[in-house]
Amino acid sequence: MSDEQAIEIKERKTICLRYDHLLLQNILIRDEAELMQVVPNNINFNTKIQYRCKCGSLNIKTISAMFKLGCVCKKCILPIKMSKKEATSLERYGVKSTASLESNKIKRKETCMAKYGVDNASKCQEIKDKISQYMIKRHAAQRAALNPICENTKK
Repeated sequence: MSDEQAIEIKERKTICLRYDHLLLQNILIRDEAELMQVVPNNINFNTKIQYRCKCGSLNIKTISAMFKLGCVCKKCILPIKMSKKEATSLERYGVKSTASLESNKIKRKETCMAKYGVDNASKCQEIKDKISQYMIKRHAAQRAALNPICENTKK
């Protein structure tokens, strides 16, 4: 990004961007994406751009979203998002997932005890009945294994 594109306004202490073809080109190069439409001359932060992600899927985003989030589809952003979550969790708590923290395990058990009277929601008869009703309504059987369609998939 050139000095002309990022101008610091001292009284507000924010960075103003010039949304133009040069910025769009830099974003596409950065994210290895391909432009799939003719872009109008008057681009602003809300201009929708159609592009092809590096995996080959077509997407549409505003140029401001492309700048902030990147020119990637939902499938490609998932591993990036997960690695960022893991890195943040490792930095803050020393574990990949906060679900493995002992304090969170205790809190989950306390919440289940307060709500259902058992330490795990799957031990509660009320929850078991709800699951059973859902399975009968959705799959015509109390458990998926009892469904006639699933009979053929058993070993």
